[in-house]
Amino acid sequence: MHLEWENEHYQFWRARPLERPVIDLIAAMEEVFGELHPHSFEECEMVVEEGKKKIYQGALEYQSGSLNQLGGGYVSLDIRPNGPMFVQFSAYLEGKKPAEAMYEVQSLRSKLRRLKDAGIPEPAYVEEGYDGIIDFNLNLPLADQEELVAFLQTLKQIETDQGNFDHERYDLGDIVGQGNSGVVHKATDLVTGETVAIKLPQPSELGREQNEKRGLSIADLMHKEYAGRSLSSYIMRTEMNADINGTPFIVMPYFENFLPSLLEQRPLRIWEVIRFAEDIAKGIADFQLEYGRAHCDIKPENIAVSEDSRGRFRNLVLADKGTSTYLMADTPNRDNMGHAYTRSPLNAAGEHPRNYQDVYGLGSLFFYLATGRYLLQPEIEECPTREAETNLLASYVHE
Repeated sequence: MHLEWENEHYQFWRARPLERPVIDLIAAMEEVFGELHPHSFEECEMVVEEGKKKIYQGALEYQSGSLNQLGGGYVSLDIRPNGPMFVQFSAYLEGKKPAEAMYEVQSLRSKLRRLKDAGIPEPAYVEEGYDGIIDFNLNLPLADQEELVAFLQTLKQIETDQGNFDHERYDLGDIVGQGNSGVVHKATDLVTGETVAIKLPQPSELGREQNEKRGLSIADLMHKEYAGRSLSSYIMRTEMNADINGTPFIVMPYFENFLPSLLEQRPLRIWEVIRFAEDIAKGIADFQLEYGRAHCDIKPENIAVSEDSRGRFRNLVLADKGTSTYLMADTPNRDNMGHAYTRSPLNAAGEHPRNYQDVYGLGSLFFYLATGRYLLQPEIEECPTREAETNLLASYVHE
């Protein structure tokens, strides 16, 4: 027996080396899901106390893990020696808005239904649970490590299946757009017969990295995109829903054209530049009034072209919620925020988003509509990295 470490209260000794258990939860999780966040698992070694000595016994008392990335809802796992694995499926509703709560519940129901289809014993509903939490518990006997891996692979497959869109009202069509947060499909509303656009949560690799840094779940991500946007002549209206698998999605009006396609056809006349600028400014004003924050991502790709029944230009519609949604006063500034050519130098210099920063973005975009290039575009194009772009913009604040 040897001393491993000590503090002012205890000495920690080791009686024998730690042996990994025959059924190893952490090893199985890493095999199925790859590298996991450190907070995804925990293990506790058996300890015997002798006065101020705590002696490690070389065997684990328990292992626990959480799989919160599984398509909404939460899955927690707990394994103790010579016992079944305890599995808990939960939906957390407290403090959530109705759309988020609906997604959590539908996702949990979908997960339980798919478990049953896969031949997994049915979890039991917890009658006397905590307020705002729905729990289903399952004690699952495990014969060996292979059986544990097979169960985790079933959970992973459920996550994959939950990405398949299944809703009786909408017939999903071709992909018409893709960004960091998801993909947009052209779809048909089978009730009204209208053509609509549906956005599904399929983040790009960059989007997943950004969401992980900001601690955003799939539900958070879609609610960020939605956030109860109301009808305005200059802001695209949206509705949030979830399909029978619990997959959240956003329904929007379908637009054939966005500003870039309009600008590709021909140069704008001066009266068109003035009219377009007025529409875009009204959209930003409505946006700031409704949400009480800056947009910070003003660019042609975020502006849809509204047409009348004969295909004539009617007005421009703001079709994106911007990049400052989750930036609060104590949140570090993001060096990837907004469009390089319309990003305010004040933001690049480290100032958090403020409504007046959109004035620079509007000015740069209006300059582009009139001349074909943005403010500082030649200088920005010479920057080799995004960091260099940020430093260039910030330098104008101090001049």
